[in-house]
Amino acid sequence: FPEAQPVVLDENRRSRAAILECASAVIENNPPVDCWLGTPKRKFQRNPLKSARDAEDCKARRPVLNNPVELVAVADSLEEAAEVAQTAQRLQQERKSGAGQGKFAFAAGGEGPVPFGVLYRAHTNRGELVRELERRGVAYCVKGIDALQTRQGRDLLASLRALHSPYDSGSV
Repeated sequence: FPEAQPVVLDENRRSRAAILECASAVIENNPPVDCWLGTPKRKFQRNPLKSARDAEDCKARRPVLNNPVELVAVADSLEEAAEVAQTAQRLQQERKSGAGQGKFAFAAGGEGPVPFGVLYRAHTNRGELVRELERRGVAYCVKGIDALQTRQGRDLLASLRALHSPYDSGSV
């Protein structure tokens, strides 16, 4: 494809600058990318990503929300789930009491759950987190997964098939 032109993806629409800076620091010492771009050929240079969300907020004269990134070291996925659930529970309690400070300061008597998100690369640890949130009474919603891909969803369908066809013991 001699007429193809390189496209460098250097803006991130999802994350804020603080997260992108952490990501850049993590990959800073990775081996260089062996890639040549354009005509004349020039070596690809890895640069930190820019936050498109921050740029849009700045342009619209909205406050740029750039909370610090917290690093928490845990031994395993169970400890990780407990840490995330404990933080969510604490934020909800602070919202109700009007406590909290800095980025999480709330007016007293706040109603409803504190909106927060947990991003993960794969749903493999979802079960531990969901159980820990339920144990602590923290409201949650899992998005981005097909209900039929869960064990519970498949079990429900098998039970419904068995109810519809009582002689179909293979479904159960």
